[in-house]
Amino acid sequence: MVVNTECRDEERLITESQGCVASDSSSFCRICQDNSDTEEHLSTTRCGCKGQLSRVHRSCLLEWVRYKGSNKCEICAHTFTGVLPPASGLDHNQIDAIEAVQADLAQYQPLSRRKRTTVGGVILFLAIVTIVTGVLTVGAEDEFRRTAADPWGTDMELRKAHMMLSICLSFLFFCVTLTIGLIVVWLVLELYFYMNRRRIYARTAARFLQEARRRSTTAQNSGSTAV
Repeated sequence: MVVNTECRDEERLITESQGCVASDSSSFCRICQDNSDTEEHLSTTRCGCKGQLSRVHRSCLLEWVRYKGSNKCEICAHTFTGVLPPASGLDHNQIDAIEAVQADLAQYQPLSRRKRTTVGGVILFLAIVTIVTGVLTVGAEDEFRRTAADPWGTDMELRKAHMMLSICLSFLFFCVTLTIGLIVVWLVLELYFYMNRRRIYARTAARFLQEARRRSTTAQNSGSTAV
């Protein structure tokens, strides 16, 4: 597909982002403006754009990035996830391969979005329960002190206040430990998968760059020999 000129596309995309373009009931590629049924399905730019501005053909997006020389969105200024900027020394096939690896690694997560939402809800619930338990513990402690300081208080009332304070403290300790432990485990998993993604991507990119340098050196040596 042929990419439109830079000024024309930027003007059209900025106009769309301001809501000046009439809405269409069908989705279409924001670059080629084609909304007909083709073999290539529309995907998202995975930047900061939302709605129709995020609908694009993958091939159109790659062609646009190569034409612009940058993988940053000209509307939201965020980087297109899974799309590399043009790199010298790499051919289109190598860039496509690296971009495919990067897109796969972006999906390499310890938890899916639904599971993350569930874990986040559990952590929020535990945090609320911990706060409520903390308030009850403070009240139980005040009640215990008042009972202990009351000269007319009975041993039964003192034991009851002490038992209530012990229960509140135990439950508070359990909630705090569970909340902190869950957060730490989540962060460790995220960090572990993040480091693995970076290591795999760096190893793949280095291998492609080494191959590109080897081909470049071979081509130069062949040219020198021919001369």
